[in-house]
Amino acid sequence: MTRSVFQGGSLDELNARLAAVTPDTQPRWGKLDAARLMRHLREALQLAYPDAQRKAPGSSLYRSLIAWAFIGPIPLPKGVKAPAYLTPEVNAEEFEAQREALLGELDALVENGPLPLTGKHPIFGPLSGDQWGRLAYKHFCHHLKQFGV
Repeated sequence: MTRSVFQGGSLDELNARLAAVTPDTQPRWGKLDAARLMRHLREALQLAYPDAQRKAPGSSLYRSLIAWAFIGPIPLPKGVKAPAYLTPEVNAEEFEAQREALLGELDALVENGPLPLTGKHPIFGPLSGDQWGRLAYKHFCHHLKQFGV
């Protein structure tokens, strides 16, 4: 089973890896810079809450199969272009503020646990709190690997 942000040690691991990213850290692939990465991860976390709903396309069977694959055993692919609302422009000077905001959101999400997470993912549709926790961990790891940490 895929690891979750709610598992012991995950928050400390992610916080340490996020701390290793600097404003000058360059991605190994893709177009995100370090400041935009922090904002992107923050925007993605907010999707887990019901007040940040986006429309989920396709049938529920299709969404369920895609969710199973991406939340479970299949690695997230490199180079997939995220929707503009998940990758807003950010000035490089905002890096530290973006990272601090991301760390605060991640801490709050983990502290509150999986129960309040009932948002509909824009691709996967409705997810349980546990699924959101696994997806968040996998998504963070994907991008931290992108930045070499």
